[in-house]
Amino acid sequence: EEGKTTLAVALARVLAQRGERVILVDADLRRSSVEKKLGLTSQERGLTEFVLEHSDQPADYLVKDPRSEVLLLPTGTAKFANATDIFASRRMERIIQLLRENAEYVVIDSPPVMAVADACVIAHRATGVIFVVSADTTSRHTARQALEQLAQAHARVIGGVLNRVDLKRNPYYYSKYYRKEYSNYYAKTAS
Repeated sequence: EEGKTTLAVALARVLAQRGERVILVDADLRRSSVEKKLGLTSQERGLTEFVLEHSDQPADYLVKDPRSEVLLLPTGTAKFANATDIFASRRMERIIQLLRENAEYVVIDSPPVMAVADACVIAHRATGVIFVVSADTTSRHTARQALEQLAQAHARVIGGVLNRVDLKRNPYYYSKYYRKEYSNYYAKTAS
């Protein structure tokens, strides 16, 4: 609930608006939510079928976002005993290569780092990781542990997003990062 899927969808759409070819991959096999965010119905074929069928044709598994030019690789419906094995496989390495050949940007929405090992395996294969933290629910200790896990996986963290900041409730804590005008602006739009 830290907002990583919302960020992944927004990032993919912004890149597509710039005219870039973008593929958004829903790699949260246990708790998929990208299709719902895009307003799509569940797809019969996706990442899991792409893995099983050994196809080299990404287009057979991609679905277009109805609100942008983003192409989505949904999770699919095939079930695996251990999702981490999928992401660690040579087949997944090949799929990422194929996706990169078909788009300027491949945005991967992974599970939370602390929840399962999948995120670290995916992060290791990624060019860069954007670390998303919820201001109200993620403790410093948990964030630090997650970053340590990513470092152990040799992930390249290129940035972070502090999400769900309540400027009214914590004005002193965040005041050094946000000018008062921003707080007033957002307070006006919220009412």
